[in-house]
Amino acid sequence: EKYASARLYQQAKGIVFVLLLLVSIIMLVSKWYIPALISVAFIVFTVIFMFLGRRKISLLKTQLRNFEQNINKNSGKTKREIQAKDDQKSVLLKEIGAIESELEREYSYDDICSQIECLNGQREECKKRIAVIDKAINILNTAYSELKNLFSPVLNKRASEIFSSITGENYNDIIISDGFDIKTKSEYDYKPSQSFSASTYEMMYFSLRLALCDILSGGKKLPVFLDDCFVLCDDIRAATAVKFLSEYAKNGRQIIFCTCHKREKELFESIGNINIIDLTEK
Repeated sequence: EKYASARLYQQAKGIVFVLLLLVSIIMLVSKWYIPALISVAFIVFTVIFMFLGRRKISLLKTQLRNFEQNINKNSGKTKREIQAKDDQKSVLLKEIGAIESELEREYSYDDICSQIECLNGQREECKKRIAVIDKAINILNTAYSELKNLFSPVLNKRASEIFSSITGENYNDIIISDGFDIKTKSEYDYKPSQSFSASTYEMMYFSLRLALCDILSGGKKLPVFLDDCFVLCDDIRAATAVKFLSEYAKNGRQIIFCTCHKREKELFESIGNINIIDLTEK
């Protein structure tokens, strides 16, 4: 469009040049020298504009030629790409046709209807099972809530008693959450178990485990197996814990305590009336 507009403008300038040239000749013949001189000046300016316009047309023509070459070049490339896509499409259509033919051979309409009917039956059966499971979940949740209301206070009380005995009554109250996270009362408020030392932390969960043993055993004096559960305790707390275990065993519950440390062995020996089996002795 720019090239066509520039050519049209150049043609208009050519017409103006011819008209001015004719007017100048008439003026010279009529001996109107001053107007003729002015007309000649306009002719000069027109020639200059025509020269500049010719350069612009030449530049636009070059650009247009470049555009056409790029279009032709890309057009060929695009045609090749389209042809390649068409070839791929033909291959895929053939594969789809082969698959459809195979499906028609292996699965008839009656077979598909029969499978659909079978799946619908399975779906109805699954719905019934889901309804039963949902009802069971509701019953279990209700039972769990009732059990929690009964079980939690007993567990908290028993664990608090054990923890108080092990720590020499330094801590008298612990609270156990549904996820078995423990908080214990320290001075004025309850703090999570992670806020205390590693020794106190271990004794909290040791108390929880023993309390669970007492409650879940249902009154039966089942044996308790322990394996180096006082490793993180200092000597004073370890002695207090060993003393508690000796008292705990007097109620008829057998405790089997395994350790590889001499400190615990000496603490149990100091209490007396305890069967000690040393595997290092020959």
